Amino acid sequence: NRIQLKNSQTNRVPFQSGKTDVFSVPAPNIGTLKQINLSHDGIDLGSGWFVDEIIIKNVKTSEIKK
Repeated sequence: NRIQLKNSQTNRVPFQSGKTDVFSVPAPNIGTLKQINLSHDGIDLGSGWFVDEIIIKNVKTSEIKK
């Protein structure tokens, strides 16, 4: 299943250079996280980006994956 990130909790315009975006994604408990796939749609001119870090937090258990 794909989840599209649209509304950053920290920036009005997400995915800007030098910015940190935070997204909240409601999801069922899927057990142990083993892998994520990160991509972009490439629609906009200059839509490439770089990622320094991804942090995933389970808000119910406070477990954090980096």
